[in-house]
Parts: sequence; C-alpha cells; structure tokens
Amino acid sequence: MTSIDSARAARTASGALPFMGHVIEFKRDPISFLKRVRDLGEGVVEIRLGPKPAYVVNDEDLVRKVLVSEAHHFSKGVFWDKVAAITGNGLATSSGAEHLKQRRLMQPVFHRERIARYANTMAQEWERRIAAWEDGQTLDVLPTMSETALTMAAKTIFSSQIGERAVEVLRANWPAFQDGVMWRMMNPFPVLERLPTPGNRRFAASIEEMWRVIGDVITAYRADGVDRGDLLSMLVAARDQDTGEVMTDVEIRNQVLTIALASGETMGMILSWSLYRIGQNPEIGQRIADEVAAIVGEGPLTFEDIGKLEFTNLFIKEILRFYPFWMLMRRANEDIVLGEVRITKGAQVILSPVSMHRDPALFADPDSFDPDRFLSERAVDFRRTSYVPFGAGQHRCIGDGFAVTETALGLATICRRFAPKPAAGQITKEHILFVIVPRPLKMTFETR
Repeated sequence: MTSIDSARAARTASGALPFMGHVIEFKRDPISFLKRVRDLGEGVVEIRLGPKPAYVVNDEDLVRKVLVSEAHHFSKGVFWDKVAAITGNGLATSSGAEHLKQRRLMQPVFHRERIARYANTMAQEWERRIAAWEDGQTLDVLPTMSETALTMAAKTIFSSQIGERAVEVLRANWPAFQDGVMWRMMNPFPVLERLPTPGNRRFAASIEEMWRVIGDVITAYRADGVDRGDLLSMLVAARDQDTGEVMTDVEIRNQVLTIALASGETMGMILSWSLYRIGQNPEIGQRIADEVAAIVGEGPLTFEDIGKLEFTNLFIKEILRFYPFWMLMRRANEDIVLGEVRITKGAQVILSPVSMHRDPALFADPDSFDPDRFLSERAVDFRRTSYVPFGAGQHRCIGDGFAVTETALGLATICRRFAPKPAAGQITKEHILFVIVPRPLKMTFETR
C-alpha cells in the first residue's frame, strides 16, 4: 500500500483558466467535461474549481473504495452543503454517525411491506391522472411528470385529510422552491443568495410556508398517534433501535422536504426520459403494453405485478444506466491515498455515475440504448459493480425500491393505453440540473 509520503500528485487536466480554473467548461457542459477527463486514462485526475483543487475519480475500483470500503474517510461534499442549507441535515445530506442514525430510523419507512402499501396510492393516482388524458393530447412532458411525481410523493407522505393542505402547499410552492435549490447548488458566489432579489424573496417565502404547513401536520399526527399507513406515520413512530430515540419535528420536516425534492426532480427525470425513449422506439412501448396485457389483462395493477413485468424492469434498468445521477461529491476527512495519488484533507472528490455507465471499457456499446443488455445470459457484458445508478455503500439511495415501483406502475399504466410520440421537428437534448433532464420534450399521446 502506498503511503502518504510516497504518494504522487495527480495529473492535472488541461484548460484551467486563471482564478476560475475549469469552472466555466464544467458548468457549460459537465458530461462532456467529465468524459474528457475520463479519457485521459488516469484513475484520479485533478481539476480546479476556482482556485481550489478537486479530484475526479474515474477508475471503477477506486469509485467503490470511496463509496464503500473506505467511505469512512469521506463526508458529503460542498454540493450537499448547499442542499443541507435549504432542506436541513436530512438523510441525503448527513454523514458519519449522524447519517447512520438517520438511516436506521428511516429504513423501516422503505421496507418492502411498506412500499407495497404505498404502491396502492401510486396506482390509484396514476389511473386518476391518465384517465384525464385525451386521444391526441400534447403534453410538455418534463413539468407534467415532475408535478405528477411530486403529487405522488406528497400523497404517499400525507395520506389523510389532515395532510391534504400540505399536498396543496407543496404543489403550489414547488416551482419557486425547485428553482431556488437548483440555482443555489450551481451558484459560486454565496453572497448573491442573501440579496433581497424577487427570486430570493419568492424562495424564502416558499420555504417558510412549506415548513409551517409540514410542521402543523406533524403536530397533528403526534397528537392522535394513528398509523395511517403513510410515510409520515412511519417517521413520527420511528425509534432508534439502540437508543430508543425518536426524531424531532425539525428532523422529520427535513426528511419530508428531502423526499419531496428527490421525488419531484429525480422521478420527473426518470419518467420523462422513459417516455422519450419510448417515443424514439415505439416497439418498446408496445412490448411494455403487451407484457402488461399478458400479466394483468384489463385489471388493476398491483405491487405484486411489478416483479412479473420482466421487460419493463429491464427497460427501467437501462434508463437508470443511461441517466443516473451525473455527479456525486465527497470531501476527504483526512489526507488519504487513492490509486497512488495523494488527496489532501478537505479536498473535494468527484464521482460520475453517468461517466462510468457510458464508459466503453465498462459497458459494451455504451451509447446504444439496449434494455436487453440486462438479460441474465448477457451478464458477462459488464461487471455488476460498474452499475451504480443509486450510488453504493452506506449512502446508497434508500428510496431505490420506491423509485422503481413508481416508475414501473407509471409506465405500465401509460403504455397500456397510449402510444407517446415526440413533437415533429423537436430536438431534445440533455440539460444538466440536479439530474440530467430532457429539454425540450413535448409529446403527443395517441390511444392504442
């Protein structure tokens, strides 16, 4: 093992500008920039984010070290510091002992039995939504799917009449909240966040109203102590198995906002790219429709049906390969060595699942969209550890089963009734926000 003293400095990517470093190139086209860094052929490459160094980890085994075997040497990076300033220190933003404590408390919320209960709410909401669509209707897909996913999450969190007001407040305030979160995560000058601009005022007002209404619902849930089978009931009742501690109202509020943010942004992205790919290849949509017909006929979809939808699940896996989180960030807690390269304490470490998933050294023909690559007989085409759509290790996304369930129910419900087609002349491109989103994406939904 290479010691700190004998470790070498990382190779530095070319093109850094005085004072700005690689920030302009990185922000202009992050995926192309990360691909350029990956193609240098180095396991660890130094880049400059302003005057400070950061390290892009490209080697698959080194990525696993950062996320799994040596995760204790790292905490969440500056990206998550920005999120924590907005949503509080929830499961997605915490590190170390605090993260483990929160994960223990949150784990029962996402057990298979609970997800099966949430699936009923999801299936009903999908049916209600799609029943309102008309033959030949054109939709702006990304905002439609994001709003649908947010509503789905809100109704799963608050299933009772007490929570109906919270659902409406989350939906009404979401555009201002989402825009504010995205801008702050990309903003290199924190002082701008404190100026009394119209956008900052709208953002502050949206947070204040969401905090207030979520707090009111938490108080009501605590007062009656009834398990309504929803996420909030689980959060209120959750106890640490070692200490018996329960979450405070602020901790529960932080978790609710974190779940809502992940659902609205991430699920909206997954569903939108799914419909885009179906529009590009109508045979995919037909295969999903035929599969649903073979499994459930005209009957309602249930949680038990999801595991039987073999091709639908292969399709979702390929969507998550092509469009995973584009970047994960960590901060080195101490001087460490990665692949014989010295990483100094406090340095930012950048991991890119999308760069891994599109690496020809890891996946055969990676730029080809091919759901059948996940068939068991083709498993030799890639290593299982190369596929990290939800991260890995102790910080792996706790809601992965929730996300797949919602996606499968949505695609099955849509495809059994409609064939989505892209608008004529439309050129959809990858647009980087918190996740990779498709813009523009207007589609016409024709009855099958």
